[in-house]
Amino acid sequence: AAALLGVLRAPFRVQWEVALQGGGTASLAADLAEGATAWPPRKVLLSVSPHDVGGGETNEQVWLSMPTIMSAEQLECVISAGRNSVIADVPSERQACGLVANAVSSASPPKNRRLEAPTDFGANLVEADAHRSVLQPRCLQQWHSDVCGHHALFNVSCLLRGCAADLFDEECFWRVTLGNIAALVRCGEGTGRWERSRVTCGIADEAHLRELVSEDLALRGHVSIVSAREVWTRQLRTKKSPIRAALDAVRLRKKLAHGFILGATAHWYAAVVYAASDDGTPPRILICDSKNAPLAGRLSSEAEAARAAEERVEASRPLCFEALRRLPDWAHRPEALVHEAVEEGIPEWWKGIHKSNMFWHYQPLSVKRALKQSEYLDVFTYLQDIAVLVGIPPVEKQSDL
Repeated sequence: AAALLGVLRAPFRVQWEVALQGGGTASLAADLAEGATAWPPRKVLLSVSPHDVGGGETNEQVWLSMPTIMSAEQLECVISAGRNSVIADVPSERQACGLVANAVSSASPPKNRRLEAPTDFGANLVEADAHRSVLQPRCLQQWHSDVCGHHALFNVSCLLRGCAADLFDEECFWRVTLGNIAALVRCGEGTGRWERSRVTCGIADEAHLRELVSEDLALRGHVSIVSAREVWTRQLRTKKSPIRAALDAVRLRKKLAHGFILGATAHWYAAVVYAASDDGTPPRILICDSKNAPLAGRLSSEAEAARAAEERVEASRPLCFEALRRLPDWAHRPEALVHEAVEEGIPEWWKGIHKSNMFWHYQPLSVKRALKQSEYLDVFTYLQDIAVLVGIPPVEKQSDL
């Protein structure tokens, strides 16, 4: 009896595996433990392998934790990209460094070709600020909540390689991202720097992004990674800092362009600053947000940043309401209780300890508001400082945040 109950209460994994047309396999795995209250769980682990069903784990396969609210079309795209990543023939440089960043078409522009800021985005321009020469092109919409760092890396790579059209190539994005995650897995296991689960969840933190950039010959020395506004400010105070040196080089036209992966509170952004052109066109700044929220023309002051943040938080109310209604525990609760949960959040505990509401899955709107205001103030500061340091006339700051 004790043995049976022990097995019943022990955590276990359920896994489904299917053969893919043309070769390879894909599987979804879910971990279950005592205390689980919903099925399916919020996340499952996707694995794509070049080998047949039952072939076991190999160094060639790719992994990614996936949200169970994904659509069949989204899962199909990721599986297809994963299969192409592990089965397609790869160049020797990828075999050496483990990356697939060069999967972006026209991988690296010829050295004798002038890299200029793309300007003709047409309907794919989210927003622009002519006064600060800031353009915000539309990019691939992020639907996986944890991969904003990979989106930022992909976007800055596309722009620096002169391949703005690839910003919308979802299969290419997932092929690059899954290959990069596999490379990070091998790096972590080979060096002991991080556990596999730290990267297969989809999150890319500063250390992971630095590793990927340093191993990409087209990006090394051309992309700066800034984890927080405070780090940015400290670097700008030092004239010989790498960030200051990069911006000075663009201002003096010693560099045609320089990319940035910018951490803004809980989100990563991509930005590329281009030097002034031969015809007198001033420097330009391109910024990409994987959520495609209009920012370029709405963050011209601290007050504007606060207003934009408030608009975003208020717009999230109906989305949060709908998300709660899809949960089995909330499907039949009175509307008033659901609205209250949207406003106040849903408390969580860990081993008897009440978790900070910042770490709740469903946060109070007050927390979301504070985080979004901080995020947009970060972006405003980045854009303002870049514009000033490359010679674009500054916009007067307001201090009524």
